[in-house]
Amino acid sequence: MVIMALDHGDRRIGVAVSDPSESVALGLPTMETDEMEGELHRIKEIAQQRGATKIVVGLPRHMDGSEGQRARKARGFAKKLRRMLPGVEFEFVDERLTSARAKRALSAEGAGTDMRRKNVDRMSAQFILERYLRKK
Repeated sequence: MVIMALDHGDRRIGVAVSDPSESVALGLPTMETDEMEGELHRIKEIAQQRGATKIVVGLPRHMDGSEGQRARKARGFAKKLRRMLPGVEFEFVDERLTSARAKRALSAEGAGTDMRRKNVDRMSAQFILERYLRKK
């Protein structure tokens, strides 16, 4: 089964998919956000092309575990996407500190500011998917 992970942000959406054996998380090109319907359709296309049967959405929580505005946006985004992909399961995964971890990893690799900005969401989606796969 192929699992897709999404790191939904205000400016970009990080996307990652697993291999069919669910042992590897592969980051895909980051999507720039423009209009909600366009984003939803692009994600639907990727899910269908890759044969995703489950989508894991990163849920941004506060450090105390509570949910705020960004979590509500992620839940709303997933609700709209769920309507477009009947038969695909959806789950949420706590994404606390994934962006910070991605930024540190990119800095350690020597990535410049522009490269970090372009890749942090992709890498965050990978970390979300890896977290999910480890818990299975």
